[in-house]
Amino acid sequence: MLKEFNCLKFDGDKFIESRHEVIEEVLLSIFINGKYFVTAMISPQMVKEFVIGHLFSEKVIKDIKEIESLQVEENIVKVIINNPLKVLLVKKTNRKRMRWRIFLLLHREALPRVWR
Repeated sequence: MLKEFNCLKFDGDKFIESRHEVIEEVLLSIFINGKYFVTAMISPQMVKEFVIGHLFSEKVIKDIKEIESLQVEENIVKVIINNPLKVLLVKKTNRKRMRWRIFLLLHREALPRVWR
């Protein structure tokens, strides 16, 4: 969704007042089975599609049939899935993966040259 804003455009040696269209983004918080899962910046269109795709990519669901309900209320999405333990496992796996990435970034010099 595009939104028009007043702005100043620099043209060589002077500023010119003008209006430009800018893509609008909104915060979206996702709750799964009543527990906070993630907040993302998204375009305000196709919210349900974004949420379903995000759940697939994060391996929370393998099939759309695992979603029992999906409710969009402004910038909050409430999802009920039929396997609530998956959310906990995914969050722990992602944290572990993130710790490894941070460790590797901080200790890069200690790694053998072929791993860098």
